[in-house]
Amino acid sequence: MKANLDSAAHARSHSFQGGGPGADRGLAAKIPGTVRYSLHQVQLLHALSKRSEHSGNFEIYNEAFLHEDIPGSRFKYQIFITDAARASVCVACHDCEDHCPQKIPISDWMPKVHALLGAA
Repeated sequence: MKANLDSAAHARSHSFQGGGPGADRGLAAKIPGTVRYSLHQVQLLHALSKRSEHSGNFEIYNEAFLHEDIPGSRFKYQIFITDAARASVCVACHDCEDHCPQKIPISDWMPKVHALLGAA
């Protein structure tokens, strides 16, 4: 697990070269304040999304970047994620992080997810 986190922390933007899913097509440059993620980082977040009670938040967040469709992802966030399950309700208790097999700091990510998807 530590190796995965270390690898994600040191992964380079553009580490996936090619035109398929996950390729960096300049979305981060188009939207101020966004961050580029390597394919490995996205894969780790995707793995987390399948195991967490917050899975919908991370799944939709990942889709926003993979499909370069933030407006569509914001729509999905509003429609498919209940108020009680939204990233904005995270109180940063860190309990969920004990269950994360990749030891991703979920409590740190939830405000980022809400800042992107919860924006009006």
